[in-house]
Amino acid sequence: MKIINDTSANGQFVACEFNRDLDSHRSPLSNKYFPDLPDGQQISKRLRSIEIKANTAFNAYRHLYFEGGICSVYLWDIEDKIFGFGVFIKNEINTTLRGGQKIHGSIDCSDVVEVDESSSTASYTMTSSVLMNVNLDIGLSKPLTISGSTADRKVRNMPWKSDDDHIVNIGELVESNSSHFRDTIENIYVSKMKQIVDLIAKTDASANQAAVANELAALFAKRRGGA
Repeated sequence: MKIINDTSANGQFVACEFNRDLDSHRSPLSNKYFPDLPDGQQISKRLRSIEIKANTAFNAYRHLYFEGGICSVYLWDIEDKIFGFGVFIKNEINTTLRGGQKIHGSIDCSDVVEVDESSSTASYTMTSSVLMNVNLDIGLSKPLTISGSTADRKVRNMPWKSDDDHIVNIGELVESNSSHFRDTIENIYVSKMKQIVDLIAKTDASANQAAVANELAALFAKRRGGA
């Protein structure tokens, strides 16, 4: 995933495989392709209406659970009474700790849902993943990399009567998955923390190891959507 500027809507959006046509990506903000692609694929009017509402709703979710980042929601037609619904959050990290250590990288979250609304109880098949790739520059010959990923798949049947119900139902699924992913990212972070602190101590004998560790912990707690 990467972030692209929508010059028409004066905003940014997440570019991924689910909004790509050839070498261009469709913005959920303006519904235009960047770079410009006059004959780019367009979704149905109904799905576009859901997409607009979903972007508003999930950006409120991003604001509550993440510090920064860009959230984009895309819908796409699959077949009669079945469509795709994807929520993508890219959280870029580029900061400097008080001790001068530089951190840069990203945490990417995606939830891709196949919605089957062929009955009054819709079936939601959701595949979720989180990818973390962060570099910490502590003065060594190359940055120390903290990376890891996790994925999950679940199927839920939930009642629906209107298009808004799909947004609410998928929102509940995404939120329920967040706790599991936060724990997984926490484990990745903890497994690397001792190594980071030890290396900081070796490269800077005056470094306050506890302070650096606490600052890193606070940073990742915010970036991964922690409380």
